[in-house]
Amino acid sequence: QLGVLADWLPEVAFMFISISANDMPVAVRPLHETHALFPTVSKHIMQMTAYDNYNARALVEMCEAIQGKEDLRARPIMSNFQCVISPLHWESGPVDCLETFGKAGIPAGICSMPLMAATAPASVAGTITLANAEVLSGIVIQETLVPGARTFYVQYASGIDMNSGAMNQAWAGEEMLMEAAGPALARKYNIPSVVSTMGHGAMTSDWQG
Repeated sequence: QLGVLADWLPEVAFMFISISANDMPVAVRPLHETHALFPTVSKHIMQMTAYDNYNARALVEMCEAIQGKEDLRARPIMSNFQCVISPLHWESGPVDCLETFGKAGIPAGICSMPLMAATAPASVAGTITLANAEVLSGIVIQETLVPGARTFYVQYASGIDMNSGAMNQAWAGEEMLMEAAGPALARKYNIPSVVSTMGHGAMTSDWQG
């Protein structure tokens, strides 16, 4: 029903995967999650749970069955993004996905998710620098495998709770600065970008909010 609602709302331009198919085997959950949206959503779907080539190939087949190969290239009904492992490490699965989606004409973004003071330097500037290098590394890989492949810039930098070492769920000023840097750098490179909700954990209406 969420897909039906999103389809009717003019404020919603595209649909993220909004469910988790926990009742299905882990190996094929991305296929079930995406398949659940296609019958109810006529808008573009952003898929972000497929990070192995088996699911990537199956999703391409699914999209081609719905749209046709040539129409899919002209107007992709789905996009995807693949994540680098901070600091600056790529596994074979996401790289294979970049190639598979790129050859099919499906946009595949490059996502960096560094944790300041954990997998990234303990500074805003250092974390932004690492995230930017990671995104650019993915674009270089993608362009090498499929020249001219459609892509976009995704930067979800965050920090950790210095008391526990856990990811900081109550985002504050540092996270806001890092999130704002992503689209600014994407504009510099003339690359489309995806930005998070910019949510913060400020308890009062102060400079953090």
